[in-house]
Amino acid sequence: MYLYIYAIVVSSKTILKLALEESINQMRDSLKERIEMIEQNVRLEKTLHANELEQLRTTRELEKARYKALQSQINPHFLFNTLNIIGRTALFENANTTVDIIASLASIFRYTLEYHEDVSLEEELQFVREYLIIQQHRFHNRLMYSIICPDDLSELRIPPLVIQPFVENAMIHGLEPKEEGGELHIKVTASGNEVLIIITDTGVGINLNELRQNNHQSKQHIGIENIKGRLSHYYENRSEVVIERISEEGGTRVTLSLPYLRGGGNHVHTTHS
Repeated sequence: MYLYIYAIVVSSKTILKLALEESINQMRDSLKERIEMIEQNVRLEKTLHANELEQLRTTRELEKARYKALQSQINPHFLFNTLNIIGRTALFENANTTVDIIASLASIFRYTLEYHEDVSLEEELQFVREYLIIQQHRFHNRLMYSIICPDDLSELRIPPLVIQPFVENAMIHGLEPKEEGGELHIKVTASGNEVLIIITDTGVGINLNELRQNNHQSKQHIGIENIKGRLSHYYENRSEVVIERISEEGGTRVTLSLPYLRGGGNHVHTTHS
């Protein structure tokens, strides 16, 4: 009797052991299968990612090639040579006004196409002057302007293209909407250890609420945040840009407050208009 029970117990243990081993083997096979599936998915994702990266690289190379092709077509030397040909042709035809406009346009292209980390205030003002010469040919007696800069401040070092955008805003959004036109004045003055560049126009006046609401995304006011950022970076947060409406009738004043950094060469001469 005891032998019979013992045989049953042994048999049961054997069956249980076999069942447990089978279950463990099944789990192991299932886990192995899952691991293989995961590894296969990882390999597939890597392949897809590599293909995407290759496609992105190819796209970028194509864009670079297109840019270089376009750049070669607007090569500054080609551009200036072409403008010189047009200018000489206009001079031969006694079109003196056309010659003046082309000369100013060539100076603007040269200034914007050349890369400089900084320029003298004198150079920046000359660039603005060339821009205003073209605008005056367009507006005729609807535009009066002046640029006043003491000689001892002309070598102040500033980032390029920080004055002209404010002048352009004044022209487009301030003076152009006025049928009778108006005046634009740029005055540079020293105040302690600072230099103030004050740009004033007699236009319709800036909408300050609109400027605050659309400071980052609006295209109505050209590059204001960009200029503030570049000045802040260049002068290590020691610069300030203040934009204000002069009166209820209109007019806008932009004041750039900059530390006085001397240096640089004397390349251009800015006169008063």
